Amino acid sequence: MDHIPETQVIAESMEQNNNNSRNVSRKRLVRKRSFLDALREKYCVNMNDDNYEFVHIVITGKPRNNGTDAELAHLRNVVLDRQNISHAGVPQEGLTSICPNVVDLDLACNNIDNWPEILQIISKLPKLKFLNLSGNKLMRDEELLRDWPLQLPGVENLVLNKTGITWPEVETLGQRLPTLRELHVCGNDFDDLECEWKHFPKVECLRLNNNGIKSWSEVWKLRNLKNLKNLILSGNPLQDVHYDPSCQDNLPCDLKPKITSVQDCSDIIDAIVSEACQSGDNSVNEKCWSIVDELFNQACYIACDSCNPNTNEASTSDTFQSKTSYIPEKSVKPIAKSDQVKGDNSETPDSGKVDVSETSSRPFQHLHTLCLSKTSISDWEHLQALSQFPSLSSVRLTGIPLVAQMDQDDRWMLYIASLPNIKLLNGSDITNTEREKSERFFLRHFLNTAESDRPTRFAELEKKHGKLTQIVDIDLGARYEERPTLTFILCGKVAFKEKIHVVGPVGKLRKFVADKLGVHKRQFRMFHQSMVRTCIGELPDLEELFLDSLPMSRFDFLTGDEIHIDLFTYQ
Repeated sequence: MDHIPETQVIAESMEQNNNNSRNVSRKRLVRKRSFLDALREKYCVNMNDDNYEFVHIVITGKPRNNGTDAELAHLRNVVLDRQNISHAGVPQEGLTSICPNVVDLDLACNNIDNWPEILQIISKLPKLKFLNLSGNKLMRDEELLRDWPLQLPGVENLVLNKTGITWPEVETLGQRLPTLRELHVCGNDFDDLECEWKHFPKVECLRLNNNGIKSWSEVWKLRNLKNLKNLILSGNPLQDVHYDPSCQDNLPCDLKPKITSVQDCSDIIDAIVSEACQSGDNSVNEKCWSIVDELFNQACYIACDSCNPNTNEASTSDTFQSKTSYIPEKSVKPIAKSDQVKGDNSETPDSGKVDVSETSSRPFQHLHTLCLSKTSISDWEHLQALSQFPSLSSVRLTGIPLVAQMDQDDRWMLYIASLPNIKLLNGSDITNTEREKSERFFLRHFLNTAESDRPTRFAELEKKHGKLTQIVDIDLGARYEERPTLTFILCGKVAFKEKIHVVGPVGKLRKFVADKLGVHKRQFRMFHQSMVRTCIGELPDLEELFLDSLPMSRFDFLTGDEIHIDLFTYQ
C-alpha cells in the first residue's frame, strides 16, 4: 500500500470539514417568505401534491363564508408564529379574495422588522380584532406610523411584547387604533411613560411587565386613561407607590407654585381662556383647553378637600362657579357623587355654568386590578397607598423585598391587614374573618417596634381593635400541627373524630368528609371552630371552609378543634 503524505491527509480532512460546514450552513439557512405564502402553505390544500388523498366528507349546514367566494373565507383565527415571515406579499387587490373574515392574527416570532409590511397586512383585514406581533424586532419609524394614509381596522387587542418599540411609537400607533381596548407592551425596556391619555380613549387593560420602570411618577402619568381597569407592572424595578389626587404633573412648571386655592385656579383660567380666544392657532387652542381642564380638576379637588363642618363649602364653590361660568362645555367633566360639594345643585346642566358636582373623576378612577409582583417595593407606606385608589379591589403581590424574609402565612396576613379595600389578593377571596385575624396579627407583629418605625396602618388598626397585648404564653403546642385530631360535628352531635393530615388544600378535607359520610362533596358546608382562639375571645366562633383551593394551613387547625358539617339537599 502506497504511503500517503501526512500533509495530504490533513488537507483532505480540512476540505471535508469545510464541505460539511457548508452543508450544515445550507441546512440552517431558512428561506424567508411572505405572509401570503405562509398563509397558503398552512391553510390551503395543494391539489398537485403526490401525497394528497381524496376523502369523502359529508358537510351539513351552510359553511360560514359570509356570502363571499374568497378562498379562505371560513378562516377566523390565523396562527403563523415562527414561520420566518419577513414581508407582506399582499396582492394589489388586497386580501378580500383570500381571507377577508380573519378576526385573530398571530404573527409572533417572525422576521418582520418594519411597519410598512405590518400595516399592509392589517389594513387589508377589515374584521381584525386581535393582533400578536411579539418577538418581531421592529425598526423605529414613528413618522411613518403618524403619516400612514390607509384606514386601519378596529383592532381591540394588540400584543407588542419584546419588539423594541418605543413608547412614543406606542402612542402614535394608539392614534391609528381608536378601538384599542387591551395593549401588551412587555419587555421593551420602557422607563419613561410620558402619556397623552386621549391617544388611548378605550384602553381597559395595559400590560407593562418586565420593563425598566423605577418610579411611580412614571406610572402616575397614566392616571388619566379614563377606561383603564387592569394595570400589570410585574417585573419592573418599581420602588414606590403613591396616590395624590391633587398632583399637578400635567401643568406647566411655571404654574405649579401659584396654585394653592380655588381662587388661584380660577385666576389662571381667566388668563388662559383669554389667550385661547385670541389665538387663531388650533394647536395653541388645544393646549390651552388641556391646561384649563387640568386646572379645573385641581380647583375641584381643592374645593372638595376643604369640605368639613368648619368651612363654608357653599361659598367656596359658588365663588369658583362665578369665576368659571363662561368655560365652554368641552372642559366640563363629571365627578362621582361621593365627591360632590355642598351648595352646588342650584345650576342645571343647560345653564352654561360649571357645576362642581359634575367635575372630573379622580385619578385611576376605574382601575380595579393592579399587579405589582416581582417589583422592588420595600416600604409599608407604599402598600397603604393602594387603599386610596377609588375602585381598586384586586391586587397581586408576590416576590417583593418588603416581606422576602417572612414566613408565607405571615406575609399573607400582613398583606391583607395593609390593604383594607382589597377583596381579591393574588387571586384568592378575602373573608371578613380572615381580615380580622390578619389585622390583629398585624398589630401584634409591630407591637414591639419603636413607635416612629411603625407603619401608619398600625394606628388605624389600633383605633379599630383597641390596644392589644402579646398573647399570653400558654402551651398551645406547635403553632401548626401537621396531624391534629379534629372532632367532626353533624347535626349538633359528634359524628367522628379523626387525625387529619392538614398538608394540602381544603378540597382534600372535603373529599375525606364526603367519603366518610357517604354523600356528594357538594352536598354540605364545613365550618371550622378553633377551640383555643374561641376561649380567648379573639375570633368569631365559626369560620366557613368555602374555597377548596385554599391550603388547610391557613386555618391553623389544632388538636381539639371542631369541624361543623351542615348538610343540605339540592332543590
